[in-house]
Parts: sequence; structure tokens; C-alpha cells
Amino acid sequence: MAPSPVTVVELSDEEKETVNQNYGDLSTLKDLVRTVPRQVTLSRYIATNMTRIMTMQIRPSDVWVVTPPKCGTTWLQEMTWLIMNDADVDGMSTHLFERSPFIEMPMLRNLPQELVDKFFDDLETIPSPRLIKTPLPFELLPPDLVSVCKVFFCCRNVKDAAVSFYHHEKLMKHHDLITENFEDYARNIYKPALNVVGGYFEMLESGWRKKDSANMMFFWYENMKKDQKKVIRDIMRHIS
Repeated sequence: MAPSPVTVVELSDEEKETVNQNYGDLSTLKDLVRTVPRQVTLSRYIATNMTRIMTMQIRPSDVWVVTPPKCGTTWLQEMTWLIMNDADVDGMSTHLFERSPFIEMPMLRNLPQELVDKFFDDLETIPSPRLIKTPLPFELLPPDLVSVCKVFFCCRNVKDAAVSFYHHEKLMKHHDLITENFEDYARNIYKPALNVVGGYFEMLESGWRKKDSANMMFFWYENMKKDQKKVIRDIMRHIS
């Protein structure tokens, strides 16, 4: 495997202890590292595959959905996919991961390296236009992404995003979050980004720096709730 283009450092002993106290033995996402300069927190497995992510062959026809976790990602993916596919409602019976690849999913599922490599190899064979999802900041994505592809960046009120991520981690067996107190989670895990792809404010800052790029549409989850029809029209104009 090629050397990673990203420098990472270990969590402190105190941080590792906090992670171990809040996640159970079934968690496959406790082995965390930080990037330097600091972006989101990565699982070690994602970090070891950053070359595959950052050297992806992107296409001018690609559409990327880039969001912090639990910020309307699936909602935005489904709206965008329908727009890109002439409102093919029957096609939605195909799982979203097949219609819109989630590029970190093989590592989040802790799949063997050969299956991770197969996922990225297969990604190159998907016909255009592709709709691709990621929770990573732009600093950890292909460097020409925003100049080549159409990109949507959706963010959400941090309090709502934290509550939603807490419940997500409680539901997902491979996360195995065992703390029962949301305030403890928010203070000890979410705010210091001691969870996989954690780092809400670093992610927001990454998107904010790109918000005026011609190929970028930056908006808020709350706008989708307030006027979904307007957001749909905006999406259509952006990718037309």
C-alpha cells in the first residue's frame, strides 16, 4: 500500500481512556487518530486508506454530497439522485449505497483490505454521472474536487447534529456506544471529537472556506426543512 498522504498522530492516553469508557467491546471504531493539521478524527483504518480516497479519479460529471455526520445527508442524497435520474421512483428500490457510494463505508464496516480495494476499483467503473457521499473535509479529498465536480455541502445546527449523532451511535452495533447520558456524550465525546469522523467545527470551517466556489452549493439543513421546494430548485440549477 502506498504511503498515506495524510499525517496522523495518536490520541493522548487520557483521550484513549475516555473512548474506552464510552464505547463497548463490540465497537470496531475505537482505534482513532487525529490528522495534522487537525481536521476530523479518523479511524486508523480510514487513515491507512487515505491514498485511495485522495487519488480517486474524479470526473466533471460527478456530483458530491459533503456533510458532517447527521446533517441531512441521506435526505440530500435522495433528492439529488431523483433529480439526476428523472424522478425514477422505482429505481429507489435499489439500496442507496449502490446508487450513491459512501466512500468511507468499507472502512467503517471494517471490511478486509481486499474488499476495500475492490470497492474503490469498482467505483471507477460506475457510469457517469456518479453521486458520491462523504463526511470528510475538503483537505482529505481529491485536491481538485471543487474545481472539477459539482459539490453540495450541507450543515446543521450543532446541537441538533450532536443529538442525532448520539442516537445514531446508540443504534449502530459496530459503534457500540454504551454511555446512557447525552450530556456526558456531548461534553466528553462529541465536543472534543473523540468519535469517528468527529470534528463538527473543523468540518464546517472546511466547507465555509469553499462556499463561494462556483461549483459549490453551501446551505443548511434548516433551509431544507423550511422550504424544500426552493432547495430542490436550487439543486436543479446547480447541477444543470
